[in-house]
Amino acid sequence: MLRVNAGGAVVATNSGAISLLTGSEIDVQGGTLVVNNLAGTLAEFDSFKLFDAASYAGAYDFLELPVLGADLFWDTSKLTINGTISVIRLRPAITELGVDGGNFFLTGTNGGNTSTHYIVVTSTDVTVPLASWTPVVTNTFSGGNFTFTNAVNTAEPTRFYNVKTP
Repeated sequence: MLRVNAGGAVVATNSGAISLLTGSEIDVQGGTLVVNNLAGTLAEFDSFKLFDAASYAGAYDFLELPVLGADLFWDTSKLTINGTISVIRLRPAITELGVDGGNFFLTGTNGGNTSTHYIVVTSTDVTVPLASWTPVVTNTFSGGNFTFTNAVNTAEPTRFYNVKTP
């Protein structure tokens, strides 16, 4: 069994290569995990297996991970499942939609920080490629959330909307 005590562990990433901490069981008892990027720019879908064990237990008190580019975030949800961390881009998620007083509205989350922009695009034909949909608004997430309102055109039988990040 590998036991990582309160002092934590230091793992250095180097162009995607990781020195694995291995053992039949990894039992983390607090501390800080420090990961350093020694070379290269990290990008969406980069994934690093830091630990390789048959089972994982415990958790770190703090994680010190390399700074990522705009709109990128660390996904550490699998660290205590399979020893992996990954770089992700949060995608907007619609949490509510409806019609209120002749206006169509969308609200959502997962937009990242307040400097992240989103674009609402629309089409009357859902089979048209998304890249060809018409942009109707570009705005900035507020605390990771967004709200979009547009007047309903009762002459149109159907209109589709999508929220995307650049």
